[in-house]
Amino acid sequence: MRIKIPRKLKDDCILEALCEIRFSSPIPAEIVLGRLTDCESWNGFRINRLPISNVPESIRMQDPGLRYQPSLELLEIGGNQRIRVGGNVISLHVVKPYCGWNEFSKKLKELTTCVFEKVDKVSIERIGFRYINAFNSKLHDIKNVNDLNIKIQSGDKEISELFNLNYLEISDDTHKTLTKVATTNFMSGELPADTSLVVDIDVSSTDKLSLKNIENTVEWLDSAHKYEKVAFFKLFKEDVLKTLVEEW
Repeated sequence: MRIKIPRKLKDDCILEALCEIRFSSPIPAEIVLGRLTDCESWNGFRINRLPISNVPESIRMQDPGLRYQPSLELLEIGGNQRIRVGGNVISLHVVKPYCGWNEFSKKLKELTTCVFEKVDKVSIERIGFRYINAFNSKLHDIKNVNDLNIKIQSGDKEISELFNLNYLEISDDTHKTLTKVATTNFMSGELPADTSLVVDIDVSSTDKLSLKNIENTVEWLDSAHKYEKVAFFKLFKEDVLKTLVEEW
């Protein structure tokens, strides 16, 4: 399916853009934490301990649900960026207003560079690239799923309210794309006023992933961004998309 990808929408709907890198290393977790929080790119960020930091490292490493949980959060003073760090994970989060791909891709390269330069003998186990979007019934004129290029049906009945739709696509050997479309009653946390639907697109690595250096990790992320845009824009009906685009 060929999708025409716009360069810019009139009104951005991105609530959060993020990237998570899970890794392993023979270096002790406390040393990893010290090195990753000392990256020059986020000098001056405020460091906060997260609740999971109260759980002993030996217990976290034995529990698959805790192994990749961050224990520290670095907050940009006066900005909208934060970094979360654990002994086996680091993630970058940029919340609304989104800075645009040119700027975000620079931040992603800084993140990747920090991991490879600060963590000895690092092995990337999983990488995820995710955008969380909120459609506004007034700004985007999308009031329900009928305004999108989606049809949900159970038997003879079409479903347009109170739903949570998830589907996975294999994009290529090293990328898979999970798209989630849901009404607001399935969401937690604060959403902008007049939000009608939330679209969460998560491009993550497959079992065939092999990232050995900064360059091929950046290439993986660049491809992930392209797959995310394809997944996002094919949700739109053509006539609806034309009204939302500022620049093709």
